[in-house]
Amino acid sequence: MGFLLVFDVSNETSFLNVRNWIGEIQSNAYSENIDMVLVGNKCDLDTERVITKARALELAKQYQIDYIG
Repeated sequence: MGFLLVFDVSNETSFLNVRNWIGEIQSNAYSENIDMVLVGNKCDLDTERVITKARALELAKQYQIDYIG
């Protein structure tokens, strides 16, 4: 079972919802071995970016998942 958790790097609310999504997945998944990848979308919008790569990596590290973005 695998999940791509895609958030908008130019939207704080989108990023904050990632924790909720992870909680929902962990509560409702039929497996204990769940593969999740955090994906930062709209990385090309440098001037509108509000979520830094470092911040996204920190969240990914906290949940022991990979980050692409």
